[in-house]
Amino acid sequence: MAEPRHEDRRQASVRTPVARTAIAVALIALLVAACGGSSASSRPPDAVAGWPATLAGTNWGVVSVGGQPSVPASTPFIGFTTDRAQGTGGCNQFGGSYTYDPTTGTLRFGDLMMTLMGCIGPQGDFEGVFVGALQGPQHVTQTADGSGNLVFEGPKGRIILAPAARDLVGG
Repeated sequence: MAEPRHEDRRQASVRTPVARTAIAVALIALLVAACGGSSASSRPPDAVAGWPATLAGTNWGVVSVGGQPSVPASTPFIGFTTDRAQGTGGCNQFGGSYTYDPTTGTLRFGDLMMTLMGCIGPQGDFEGVFVGALQGPQHVTQTADGSGNLVFEGPKGRIILAPAARDLVGG
């Protein structure tokens, strides 16, 4: 087959600067859309970025439960191994099994065992709210505000957790 003549190839190309600009803008728009387009800074602070692939080997300090901040001198913590969770409600220690489905972000605790120290005042009150909020299935999400925080959303309240240096489970 014969090579197309130079004039034929030139007719197939885009001749006008306006057309070239329109094509360039369209390509840039496609690239931006493919990369997500919006930045995390344009999202509200508690917008979710998804859920974690695993909880195993992580440790968390409780920031708040149902909008109520934790008691500063006795912040509850929770840590996860492959199949166990343990922590403190701020006064008593607890532990037990859990299952986490990384495809849905669903967390379920088995029976949690807990020490029974008498905790009165704000510390005991907050511990009761926190442990109560762990009941039932939780939907786990990561916030998109860059803090690395997790949110447990369950039938008895919303728990916000921050990454903790405190290693409760050796993981």
